[in-house]
Amino acid sequence: LSWVDGSTDVNGQSRRLDRISNWNARLGTTFKLVERLTVTPSFSWRSDPKLRDKSRTGGDAYARSLDPMFKDIYSLDLYVAYRIMDWFEAYADFRNITNNKYVLRGHSNTSTTPSETFSCLFGGRFSF
Repeated sequence: LSWVDGSTDVNGQSRRLDRISNWNARLGTTFKLVERLTVTPSFSWRSDPKLRDKSRTGGDAYARSLDPMFKDIYSLDLYVAYRIMDWFEAYADFRNITNNKYVLRGHSNTSTTPSETFSCLFGGRFSF
């Protein structure tokens, strides 16, 4: 569980961070399915990002109230690892499996483009 807030200086003016989820929570657990195979499902939740740009909202507002795309701000992830040898592990990391639109790209007043869509990463890890 985490809480974030802050501001930034733009051309000598202090501005609060726009479109930032103040509250974030993550819950996951790892299961050992067989001797060398582990699976870690996880769930992440973010509070509704506050839009603080008064020129767009007329005052403080929340993303969900302005854009129906932000009805649910959560992510389901899955990490699968298989230890091939004692010193090498292959893995697959699936992020945002439900392809939920929960993060906005940039800080533009008009941008509502999601930046965190479904992604998958495959790789290997050496241990010595």
